[in-house]
Amino acid sequence: MKKSYGIARVSTGKQVKFGASLDMQNATICKMANANDDTVEHIFVDEGVSGGETIKRIEYSKLKELIRSGIVKNIYTYHMSRYGRNFEELQQFWKLCEKNNVMIFHDQDHFDYRGTMGKFMRNIMGTMAEFIKDTASDTTASTLQSMKHSKRKYSVTPYGYRVINEKKDEEGKIVYKGDIELCPEESEVVKGMISALAGGISLSKIADGLNKRGIKPRRGKQWAHSQIASVISTFTSLQEK
Repeated sequence: MKKSYGIARVSTGKQVKFGASLDMQNATICKMANANDDTVEHIFVDEGVSGGETIKRIEYSKLKELIRSGIVKNIYTYHMSRYGRNFEELQQFWKLCEKNNVMIFHDQDHFDYRGTMGKFMRNIMGTMAEFIKDTASDTTASTLQSMKHSKRKYSVTPYGYRVINEKKDEEGKIVYKGDIELCPEESEVVKGMISALAGGISLSKIADGLNKRGIKPRRGKQWAHSQIASVISTFTSLQEK
């Protein structure tokens, strides 16, 4: 009898407080399965391992062996970056699953990867994943590392996130700038940006679409293509690092 499984991962430098902790990924996986009237037999978790270090991802390798054995029905995951961080790895995993008639359910970037249209989407999504990974700002990474050691927070909360746990003293002065978590409304806007870009829509057209719908950026009256690129890069870096 075929069974369903989940896969989750956080890398060594992961800032779990930024929205994609293992607990959150596991909860999301179970929620997706429940929505399908399905039960997850086991969630394979690689903790403290970069997505690019495939050999070190022991649990990921175990899942692939189960797929090859033909006993896997469905796979649930928070995001495709939890099992692949480059175009080649994503394509290999999708081909393995298609060969063994396994359906993959993603929470953040769901699409049906099977069939002719699925192969087309695989090329787009795989290229998009690698593009975002390769163009993620070194400045963003160094800023995150600096904040980790100094316990400072963003002076400006990234679009798609909101501040929680801010603390003030008796005089009203901020003594702890707080943590950040996903902002439901803005994060949906960013996910729309990413989906549109993956669908071949230019940054300028994405900006035009948001402006026509009256969706405003944090600063300024209208979106520009450079803002779209910056928001996607920062949002994805925090979610997938």
